Amino acid sequence: MPRRRRNADARIRAIACMRIMAGVAALAPHALAASEANDSARSRALQLEVFANGRPRNLVAKFSQRVDGRLVSAASELAEIGVRAPGAAAPEDEVALDDIDGLSYDYDEVHQQIRLTLAERAMAERVYKAGVESDKPQKAPLESSFGGLLNYHLRTSVMRDPRGGFDYQGASATFDARAFSDYGALKSGGIVGSTVANRFTQVRLDTNWTYADDKRLLTYVVGDAVASGPAWARSIRLGGVQIQRNFGLRPDLVTAALPSVSGSAAVPSTVDVYVNNNLTLSQPVDEGPYRIDAIPVAGDGTTRVVTRDATGRVIETSTPFMVNSKILSQGIFDWSFEAGLPRQYYAILSDRYARTAVASGSMRGGLTDWLTLQAHGETSSSRFGGASAGASFRLLDRAVATLAGGGSYWRGEIGGLFYASLETRLFGVSVSASSQRTIGIFNDLASVTAPTSSFYNQPLASPTGNFYGYPWSPGASAAFFRSYYDSLRPSRALDRISLGFAAPFDEKTALNLTLANIAGGGGVNNSRMLTLGATRAFFGDVTAYIAVTYDFLRADQRGVFAGLSIPLGGETTMSASFSPRNKATAVMADAGRMVGQEPGSWGWRVRSAGLTSQTAYREASMGYRHEYGRIDLGASQMNRRFGGYAQAEGSVAGVWGGGVGLGNPVSDAFALVNAGAPGVEVLMENRPIGRTNMFGALVVPNLRAYETNRLALNVETLPLDRSVAQSERIVRPARNAGVAVDFAGKRRQAGVTVILKDASGAFLPPGSRAVVNGSGEPAVVGYDGRLWLTEPQAQNEIVVSLGMNECRTSFSYAPESPRTIGPVVCE
Repeated sequence: MPRRRRNADARIRAIACMRIMAGVAALAPHALAASEANDSARSRALQLEVFANGRPRNLVAKFSQRVDGRLVSAASELAEIGVRAPGAAAPEDEVALDDIDGLSYDYDEVHQQIRLTLAERAMAERVYKAGVESDKPQKAPLESSFGGLLNYHLRTSVMRDPRGGFDYQGASATFDARAFSDYGALKSGGIVGSTVANRFTQVRLDTNWTYADDKRLLTYVVGDAVASGPAWARSIRLGGVQIQRNFGLRPDLVTAALPSVSGSAAVPSTVDVYVNNNLTLSQPVDEGPYRIDAIPVAGDGTTRVVTRDATGRVIETSTPFMVNSKILSQGIFDWSFEAGLPRQYYAILSDRYARTAVASGSMRGGLTDWLTLQAHGETSSSRFGGASAGASFRLLDRAVATLAGGGSYWRGEIGGLFYASLETRLFGVSVSASSQRTIGIFNDLASVTAPTSSFYNQPLASPTGNFYGYPWSPGASAAFFRSYYDSLRPSRALDRISLGFAAPFDEKTALNLTLANIAGGGGVNNSRMLTLGATRAFFGDVTAYIAVTYDFLRADQRGVFAGLSIPLGGETTMSASFSPRNKATAVMADAGRMVGQEPGSWGWRVRSAGLTSQTAYREASMGYRHEYGRIDLGASQMNRRFGGYAQAEGSVAGVWGGGVGLGNPVSDAFALVNAGAPGVEVLMENRPIGRTNMFGALVVPNLRAYETNRLALNVETLPLDRSVAQSERIVRPARNAGVAVDFAGKRRQAGVTVILKDASGAFLPPGSRAVVNGSGEPAVVGYDGRLWLTEPQAQNEIVVSLGMNECRTSFSYAPESPRTIGPVVCE
């Protein structure tokens, strides 16, 4: 009995011990976490100056010292000082320095410094930007004003009949009107005129309101717009709304994927990057792995990277590159969306829109620096639908390729599209090739919204079988219109390959070989053309060229064209060309001087052309550009008929707070400069652009929208009675808008010369310092006691220092006073 009880007690104690051990095991993680939390809470925050491999980093980093003496820091903080954190540590994770392979350190508590010894495997890759600050916005703010602009182009012509007398040939005027404010720009254009056949015609072009959001890089358009799309899609004009990403609002933003160079430096070094043997940048780098991103290059070529360290050691490597706008930088996203009614007969009829509503959208994004994805979709209220997708990618930094495919459905017609392109440069040969094929019955918005009636709203396939008033039999009409509708669809085949290279027999001769194959819809407009061109420079500036074309399907598209261009000095050139055609040869000779963009520039042109033994055409013209616009006069002869023409172009601009001015045509943005006086020369980017008119104003056309433009006054041309607080301004205008730039300053009194003498009647010595009216910079007395005062007042007091002494004098002044006053005695 006692033995049995002892065994039972033993079992109870064993069970109790097991339960206690299980409880301790369950509490262990919590206790450990609590211990670590307590250790973290007792950690000491440190701000230490960092040295790496014996060299200062010129950085102060944040560390924490735990109770066990170990130093820890965030992974992001370590990356800043050039230390690679182990594993896949998140930026906010704390990493103990003792856990980093290849790193040892010495903590100097007295001087609050940490000295790191790093092997290359422990060094983080240092990333440098090659001077492309695409993440920084423009420094100058975007300026906008309230105002308007009218561009105009006027032309009229007459022709003398061989039987005597002059015949009026007509006149035309093209206008581009704009109104702009902080809320965008309203723009409308049109053409009005008269011809021999019509007494008066008018056609409206585009009318729209545009607003640009430069912070979100978006552009909004309401009115007439052009739909956007990828290379394999056809664009249409429509009236409606459009919203799209606009990287043009940030001209400093580089969207294309630029190449990078990388390497490793044992000691601090300088990396020189040569692009096509031209030094592009020089970048100091620290020791360890490095990468230089966004090398500013364009096109294709070779980068040569030369690394030089303080010991004189040189390491050189070369890599090919190819930059193409089709490849977006990683993270760049571009898109566009538009909806409305398709416009028909643009520039022929003013307000002809289809009754079918349409919508389209496009997007592309840089998935990586070598792969960009694209997508495009179209639809209409007539139950049309189309979609396509593709990808552009870089191949081994030597080529850029694009592959895409899509399909469409409309009224039971189903079709597909395939597209491929390649751009590269191999062994000195530039290659550009593309191919687009359709299968089935492929449609797009351009084909399903094409006009199906004449200008006067008469059906093309009328019941009587008439086409623009011409009689057609029902059978012929049906066949014609079937072919007509087929021709509206995208080409069944559209292939092109172009090769450019230097001639193997002469490096100065550039050759170009192009083969184009077109298989139009409906079997019309087919072409298979081969073109061979050659260009050769002689004596530095003289250029000779020849092109041979041969169409395998159409005999009328075969021929030879050759010519010669000779510069005659300055801006004057002469050229001659000929082209054999069937039984005659077309010959042309041309000489002239281009009219420059600067006011006061002039130009001329003489031209003779014709077919030997048939017709002859001769023309002579001259042009002149003024601050207010440009005028051209010309005369021509066609066989026995003589004629002439006159044309003028310019603009009328007005900006709130800047007045109204006349100027040359404005294609983008402009500035209305007010200098406060006539005849003042205005500079744009240190280049003379014109002189102010009688009201002191000048229209400066063709500013770069959304970019900084430097405008200045030539202060040497300011009148003596005019002063300006500043003579230079940096402006950043919006597109299709203008800004007022006021340099007017203030009018000052005309200067006078005061002749000073001492009490004995002698002139005050030259070089003496004089203070006028108790303020301002001291003036200097010249020879014969002459002192120049720029802004005399009604009562003036002059104090002149004469060595250890000084003298004083005063005089009165009125605007009608003479320019020279005195002599005045200074006592």
